[in-house]
Amino acid sequence: MSRPYASPRDFEKAMKSRVTAHADRHGLNPTMVFRAFYFSRLAARVFHHDPEGWLLKGGQALLLRYPAAARLSRDIDFQCPSAKDT
Repeated sequence: MSRPYASPRDFEKAMKSRVTAHADRHGLNPTMVFRAFYFSRLAARVFHHDPEGWLLKGGQALLLRYPAAARLSRDIDFQCPSAKDT
């Protein structure tokens, strides 16, 4: 895998620049845009590793299904349906 940025700091600077520009264009809070990006990357990794083994619940699930109508959420809720309650 090639790395288009010379360092992690360069990647972070580019991300901040793009997120800030996107947030400004759409009248959004940059912190919420970053949070949504990081949550989506986490969910992508979880479901890529085990697509049938997890459920996304709560506010983030609503945001994915109904982005304009869902409530904002500060966390991400996963459930493993096959796990036994302890």
